[in-house]
Amino acid sequence: MRMKSLSSKLTRTTAPAGLVALLILTALIAAACLSDAPTALGRTYQGPILQCTLGDLVVVPQVVYTEEPDAEGAENDYVILPSSLENELVAIFVRVDNHAATVALLNNDAQPAELRMDSGRYYALNTAEVKEPATGFYSDADKESFIPFIRGAQELPKDFGLDGWIIFDVPKGSRAESFKWEAGGDIIIIDL
Repeated sequence: MRMKSLSSKLTRTTAPAGLVALLILTALIAAACLSDAPTALGRTYQGPILQCTLGDLVVVPQVVYTEEPDAEGAENDYVILPSSLENELVAIFVRVDNHAATVALLNNDAQPAELRMDSGRYYALNTAEVKEPATGFYSDADKESFIPFIRGAQELPKDFGLDGWIIFDVPKGSRAESFKWEAGGDIIIIDL
């Protein structure tokens, strides 16, 4: 390295550009390896029919929502809770777009999305099977907190998109490794 004089009292060390670039690259790689945030969030993945973007991943204690009015016009309040005290609910915000098919059918009840955790096991949640009527101890503030969430059957016309939360019931403290969804004729697998 050469010392370059800036004035009579101050000196500055000049380093070759390659060394500086190597140090910056090393710092970026170290920061990426030490981060717990999934790197797939915010990026769009494209299959032959669908494009999928995962937006955010959060742990929630419950999901409380109001379902569409039934045949008599009554609205029903429901809650989804973890299946046991050892589990927690994970919500992933998903944006899915149909860029190829005339109509893509998404059915998250018949074929729910799956979340593979660090145990290697896949977890899926059919919200229609686990919902319970919400009793009076849930406030209106609890409702709609993560709605819209993707549930049931949806028809997605070409050049349209759907976004919402997908809910998973997973062991507490586990780490998500991948997201898998067989929807609209595509199999979407995204490593987190």
